[in-house]
Amino acid sequence: MKVSKVLCALMIMFLPALSLGQEIVDSFKIKNLPYSFVLLEKDGKCVLRYTKGDASKELVMDILPKCKVVREIGSGEVVHYYYDDIEATVIAIGGEVKKERCAEETAFSQQVVLIRRNNVKLGEKVNDWTCLPGGDDEKNYWTLSHPINKKTKVSQKKSFKTKQPTKNSSRKKAKQ
Repeated sequence: MKVSKVLCALMIMFLPALSLGQEIVDSFKIKNLPYSFVLLEKDGKCVLRYTKGDASKELVMDILPKCKVVREIGSGEVVHYYYDDIEATVIAIGGEVKKERCAEETAFSQQVVLIRRNNVKLGEKVNDWTCLPGGDDEKNYWTLSHPINKKTKVSQKKSFKTKQPTKNSSRKKAKQ
């Protein structure tokens, strides 16, 4: 009897994804944040479903499958950074890149997700392709998560007073 209840619960959780032609790519939770996440490939798009309590929402990304969550090599932990100036934890989702743009096997497109205590939203910009042999870089997270200056079309810091990064810098890797 208990086995059938567990199977029913699992079917209820995953049936919507399976019945609508969705493929679950990954799932994860980040310590000290109130959300759980499921990355899907749905209708030719990368979709991030996030759940807080009983409420679930989906964000349709501007990158193409094959979707992947950017993770640490070795530990497999989701790479994330917290930025004080935008008060958000930032993660990145990678997607497919057209091979003619980059010969590297590690090439990927990328969009960030800004996670705050009360909301989750997509970064407005997409890195169309990254051809780094070593993979990703923290500068991509910062650039993709910060607003664009409408005149220069470039991300800018709110203040240029600090010349050297300080101990309490606005760029810091989030505690895991």
